[in-house]
Amino acid sequence: MKKYIFTTVILMFAATMAAQPEAVFNRIVRQYTLNDDGSASFHYRKELTLNDHIAFNSMYGETFIVYNPDYQEITVNESYTVQADGTKIETPANAITESLPPFASDAPAYNHLRELIVAHTGLEVGATIYLDYTVKTKAGFQQIWSITETLQERMPVKISEIDIVVPQGSSLNFALTGIKATPEIKANRYSWRLKNIPATPLESFVPQGLTPRIYASTGEAGKGVQALVEAVSSFPIAGLKKFEGEDVATQIQKFVVSEIAYSSVPQAVASKVRPPSEVISSAYGTLFEKTALMIALMKANGISGKVVCAYPAGADNAIAPASPTDILIKVDDKYLSAVRIDSKEITSIAKDNRLWEAGFNERSPYQVKPLTDLPTKPTPEQVNYRVFVALTDSLATIEGKTSYGASLEEDIKDSRQIKPQNGYLLYSLPANDRGVDSWHLPTLYSRRTQPFELPTSINEVDEYEIALAANLQLRTKPFNKTLRNSIGEVRLTLKLDGQKVGIHREIALKKTIVSPSEYTALRELILLWQNTAYRAIAVKEL
Repeated sequence: MKKYIFTTVILMFAATMAAQPEAVFNRIVRQYTLNDDGSASFHYRKELTLNDHIAFNSMYGETFIVYNPDYQEITVNESYTVQADGTKIETPANAITESLPPFASDAPAYNHLRELIVAHTGLEVGATIYLDYTVKTKAGFQQIWSITETLQERMPVKISEIDIVVPQGSSLNFALTGIKATPEIKANRYSWRLKNIPATPLESFVPQGLTPRIYASTGEAGKGVQALVEAVSSFPIAGLKKFEGEDVATQIQKFVVSEIAYSSVPQAVASKVRPPSEVISSAYGTLFEKTALMIALMKANGISGKVVCAYPAGADNAIAPASPTDILIKVDDKYLSAVRIDSKEITSIAKDNRLWEAGFNERSPYQVKPLTDLPTKPTPEQVNYRVFVALTDSLATIEGKTSYGASLEEDIKDSRQIKPQNGYLLYSLPANDRGVDSWHLPTLYSRRTQPFELPTSINEVDEYEIALAANLQLRTKPFNKTLRNSIGEVRLTLKLDGQKVGIHREIALKKTIVSPSEYTALRELILLWQNTAYRAIAVKEL
C-alpha cells in the first residue's frame, strides 16, 4: 500500500513540475518621462526567475535593446544574476556588446541603428536575472510622443508597472486593450500597477484585441494622424516618373510594390522618412517611405486621393502616429497598399480598426477626419483561380488566371519538369497563392483555448483542367466530396472525360472570428481543404 502512495506522490509532483512555466517575470517596470522641449527618457527594469534549462538556453539568455544613436543614448544601470543559493554575479563589461539590428541589414540608410545585446551570466535553474537600463532621447525624435507597449510576455508576469510623466499643463490620451485597469493620476503623472498577466498563448491567429497593450499619446485624437500624413505627403514631385495608359493608379502601385523592396525598419526607431527620389535610387523603403513614394508619384501623374490610416479600434482615443496597423491610399473606390497587392477590402480592415483619412493633395496642415460610415461586417473576399495544365511524362505546362478583390487579375504561366518513378507519377496541383493557402495557417491541433481570427471571410473557387498526353492514364478515382457546417463549406470534385481531367475545389468561410466552441467545425473544413489526397493526381505511363 505504501508503495502505491509513494508512486502517487511522485506522479503528483511530476505533474506539478510539468505545469510550471519555464520562467516567470516577477516584476517589469516601464517609466516614461516626457519633457517640455520634446526630449524624453525611458527607464526599464525586469526581474526574471528561470525555472528550467530551456529558459536560459533558448529564451532568456540575452536581452536585445534597439535604439537610434543619432537621437538616443542608452545606459545600463544594473545587470546581474542572483543564483539559487543567493550568490550575486555581476554582468561583466565584455558581456554587453552592440550589433546591427537584423531588420536594418538590408537598408544601408539605417545601418547606423544599433542593438545593445546584454548576455546574462551565471544562469542556472532557480536563478533570477536583474536588468535595469535607461534610454535618453533628444528633442526632434518624434513630433508627438506616442507610446505603444505590449504588456504580455511569453512567460507570466506577476507585477507590471507603467509610469508616464507628461509636461506640466499637458494631459495624456491613453487606452488599454485586452486588460482592464484604471491609472492613478497625480498632477502630470499617470501610473498603472497590473498583476498576474498570463503568458502569451502558444496558439497563433489570436484576435489582436485580446492581447494586453497600452497606447498613449501626448497629442489629441487625430493629431497623430495629421503628423503621419504630413510625414508622407509633403515631398516635392518634380522629375518623378510619368505613367501612361489606363488605370495609372494601379500601375503606380505595382511599380512601388514590385520594384521597390520593402524594409521592415520600424518607424518608431527610424524617425525619419527619406524623400521619394532617394527611395527610388536605393530601390528599397520602409512602410512610410514606400507610402510617401506612391503618393508623390500619384501627385506627379495628376491623381488625387486620400491617405487612410488604420489604428486598433480599442486605441482610438490614444492615436499613436508611429504605430498604424495599416496605411492605404484611396483613389476613387480603390484602397491601395504600398507594400503589397492584395484583395483585402476596406470593410475587412475596418472590422478591427478605426480608420482616419486626409486628402494628400491638400496644403498643410492636412485636415483629418475619422471614417465612421463604413460597414464593419466585411463581404466575403471572392477569389477565382482557373488554370489549364498540359501534362506529359516529362513536363507540366501551366497557363491560367487569378482574379481577386476589386477587379484585380494576375496571369499565371509556369512549367515544371516531371520525373516518373517506376512508370507512375504523382502530380501535385499548383497552389492558388491568393486564396486560403496564402494565409499559411498553422497546424490545427484538436483543441483550441483562444478564439481563432481568420484574415477575412472568403469564397474561393479553383478550377483545374488537366490534359493528359496520349501515353498517360489517370489512376486516381473520380471523387465528389462535400462538407458543410456552421462555419462554411468545402466542395471537391474530380471528373474524367477521355484524356481531360477536371478538378473543382471550392471553399467558403463565412466567419472571421471563430470561438473555441466553433473551432472543431473550422478545423474539419480546413483539414479537408488541405488534404493532399484531393490536391494531386496519380498517373501511369502506358
